[in-house]
Amino acid sequence: MVLTHMRERRRAQKDAKLHESSASPAGSTSTVSADDSSSNNGSPPGLFDKKRMAYVSYFNPELTQASCDCIVLVALDKPSISNVQRSKDLEKLKKLFGLSLLRGKDKNTFIRAIASALIQHAYVEVDKNAELANLSRDQLKTVKNLNFK
Repeated sequence: MVLTHMRERRRAQKDAKLHESSASPAGSTSTVSADDSSSNNGSPPGLFDKKRMAYVSYFNPELTQASCDCIVLVALDKPSISNVQRSKDLEKLKKLFGLSLLRGKDKNTFIRAIASALIQHAYVEVDKNAELANLSRDQLKTVKNLNFK
């Protein structure tokens, strides 16, 4: 109970810092207090921003969850999304594409990031007249085979 409360409290503080940093102008300088330096565990403030930007770059905002499911199913040649296991299939793809910031995320987040990476690295090709927000399996084509090590 106490651990859950502390976890929620830290998350609220982190969210407040995100809103604070996004609301401040880019050219302004910010001062770091003793509280801030202890909560960052000694990491420089720019490192958090770099990681956040790298994490955001994992996802294509035009893709819906259903489209991402279709992309992953075509790439893995699976009949349904319930047959895709996070520990067996998605973790291997995460390593293949170097998506290290997905650690601890849920299956749908893995699928969204991996689907974007599959398109970006040309493992799956989308028809030219297809909408990314509403993809089906017949609009997708596997270009490269996935080799797991």
